[in-house]
Amino acid sequence: MKPLVKYDNELNMIAFKAMTQVENNVFFALLHKLRDKGTKEVVLDFTELKRLIGFESQSNEYIIKSIQGIAKKIAQSVVRYETDEVIKFFTLFQVLEVPKHNEAYIRAKISETFAYLINDLKQAFTVFEIAEFSALSSRYTQTLYRLLKQFRSTGYLKLEWSRFIDLMDIPHSYEMRDINKQILKPALKELGENQTLFNATNPIFKNLKMNKIRGRGRGRPVTDIEFTFKPETTDNKATQEKKTKKQLEKERKEQEFREQFYTKKFSLDNLVHTCLNVYKQDDKYLLETEYYNKGLIRKNIKFDNLEQIKKLIKDYEKNNQVKDRPG
Repeated sequence: MKPLVKYDNELNMIAFKAMTQVENNVFFALLHKLRDKGTKEVVLDFTELKRLIGFESQSNEYIIKSIQGIAKKIAQSVVRYETDEVIKFFTLFQVLEVPKHNEAYIRAKISETFAYLINDLKQAFTVFEIAEFSALSSRYTQTLYRLLKQFRSTGYLKLEWSRFIDLMDIPHSYEMRDINKQILKPALKELGENQTLFNATNPIFKNLKMNKIRGRGRGRPVTDIEFTFKPETTDNKATQEKKTKKQLEKERKEQEFREQFYTKKFSLDNLVHTCLNVYKQDDKYLLETEYYNKGLIRKNIKFDNLEQIKKLIKDYEKNNQVKDRPG
């Protein structure tokens, strides 16, 4: 099952300033981890981060440095959210912690002000696959992707030009030719043409087109921008929403099941294993682990039942008098 990000549509109206593509990936992976957890602290471990956003090819050292830099930037960011009546400023996280050495993880707790955007969502929400989002080539394409995903059922997005520039975080020094060449054309091509990574025949947004609306006066300045694409049909929308809700519920239950074992340690054949994932295979349970033996090695181990796994973990913790890592 492909992990999903789900959040209130209001999040799309928040401008995330100076976020790189990788920082976007980590941020939305955090939202996935925090979803429907209230304001509970959670831990996003580097092994899970690798799985979510495609960091598999990167070394642990690179991931640690990346996480430390990203966490610092996110923690220092003040979000600006504007409505017709007010402008709000707030931080996203009440707690944000990363290790100095060895392990790579982010420990996070969503701020109470921000929590409603990712908890108990029933309607007016945006949902997409983390893997598809993370595979996009630039932060600008990622932002446009999120905005369009909100309107997947209507196939129409219109924004004031100044608001679009703000949400996309396009430098004010960019002239129109720069915006067209460096941002809009590449984004439209990537989002509107056939994909090879996730779908070999269908683009993410079918028949995606853009139109700039110009005002009157000298030079006819651009006042608005609109995007059109093929929307989901009514039947398809209902089916998709039902499928999405079912998938989210199944994903929640699977995540709760996995968290019983995730990052727990046990000893086997004189090697200390760290649990990464567990799932049922026929009448057995397959446990994905990793351990160090002249390098990081991953291994799948079959067990007859869950009690065998729990006993190994319990024995290790008892013998080593250790507690679970934060989270």
